[in-house]
Amino acid sequence: MNNLIKGISNVTLRCVSQTSATSTSLFYIPSITRCLTKKCYGNKSTTILNSRINNNNNVNIRQQSTTAASTNIFQQALKETKQEQGEEKVKVEDNKIVRVSLQKLGYSEWKLMALFKALSGLSLREAMAQLSFTEHSPSKKLRGLIKHAAHVAENIKGMDPERLIISQIWAGRSFYKRSIMWKGRGQGSTIRKPFCHVSVEIKESEFKDGEKKVGKFGKTNKTFSKYDGNFDHTKEY
Repeated sequence: MNNLIKGISNVTLRCVSQTSATSTSLFYIPSITRCLTKKCYGNKSTTILNSRINNNNNVNIRQQSTTAASTNIFQQALKETKQEQGEEKVKVEDNKIVRVSLQKLGYSEWKLMALFKALSGLSLREAMAQLSFTEHSPSKKLRGLIKHAAHVAENIKGMDPERLIISQIWAGRSFYKRSIMWKGRGQGSTIRKPFCHVSVEIKESEFKDGEKKVGKFGKTNKTFSKYDGNFDHTKEY
């Protein structure tokens, strides 16, 4: 306000409210030489014009409460649209979904992205078969994570183990463990070992008339029918 107003003498401002014209309040500011200035008194935005100055150096300040009313109307309309959209969506029961996570896995999250894309949507037995064939080093820990999720789904939530599929599996960055790699002539460099967090979500697929598979591949894949839970290198798949 001080940057926009020049002068030394004080001017009495008379604030006229839209709701009650009788209630007034006085403000003292330097004399106005600008055409238009804006200032917020408290929580209400006001506008001061040179053309509104009276002979007694009184300025009427109009309180703009229309903005607050418009925002309230907009928020109310937004809530109504959200409620209508929420009623149209079909909610999945929480007792049909299991989420488990594995913290501080010593592997890069970027190297696991391709594997997780292949695992998402598979049935539980098919996912275990794929993890038995993969060359990723944390595949054994990932199999233990999926087995733990299947145990929770079957014994705690009472879900059918034959109809479990992996709906989502993702990884998040955790931290880097630093170490020193020594080289010749007294030199060395820093090694950063990445760690990540892995989360998996499994759910029970709904039964459909005439279905031939469970999950993305299900019983139509050859490895599903030949895999019995243990990988044997001498056996042909």
